[in-house]
Order: sequence, then C-alpha cells, then structure tokens
Amino acid sequence: MTTTTNAPVPSTPAEVPPSASTPPDKPRRIGGRKRGARNRAPAPHERPVTPLVMNTKEAAETLRTTVEALRARCRRAAVAGSDGEVTAPLGPGITAIKFGKNTWRVRFDDASRK
Repeated sequence: MTTTTNAPVPSTPAEVPPSASTPPDKPRRIGGRKRGARNRAPAPHERPVTPLVMNTKEAAETLRTTVEALRARCRRAAVAGSDGEVTAPLGPGITAIKFGKNTWRVRFDDASRK
C-alpha cells in the first residue's frame, strides 16, 4: 500500500523540519533580573555592620549589672563633644549616649558582641 502526498521530501538533514518532540526555544530575557533571583534578605556576612542600641534596662542585663549602677557609670564617664552630644565610653565597643535630660541608650559595636 503506497500513499502519495504533495509534501516535498527533504534531500539533506539540514532541511528536516523540527519534530514535535523537541521543545521550541524559550524567549530570552533582555536586561532585568534572572528568573531565579528574588528580593531576599542578605546573608549575615553580606549585611553592613550596624551597632546594636539598647535601653538601660536591657543593657544592664547584658552587662550583668543593675540599672542604677549602669546609670551611675554613665554619669561618671560622661563626656560632652564639640557638637554638644553627651557620650560615655564604657568599654571597648560599648558607648552610652545621652538623649534629653535623663535618658541613656547604650550602643554595642559588632566587635564587642562576639
């Protein structure tokens, strides 16, 4: 049994039309982000180092002292800067900053937290 079609028979393999089993080429993205890249939070080693600031109660617990003792230590070590900011260096990487009349905040730099 012979069937005849009007389709031309390719003479070379380059003229062979793509078969239905091969998927078509995906369109390429021009510019922008890659498909897998998401807007995610950076890993700890990628983040910029920011100092940790605590109020006196939290800082007293961290430094293993009482709130009254920490406030007294801040008062004794207080230094006024040329811009009028009052700070108290409490140790390497630990600085107290005075806000207002009676409020202190304690800043722990990254090196002192390790």
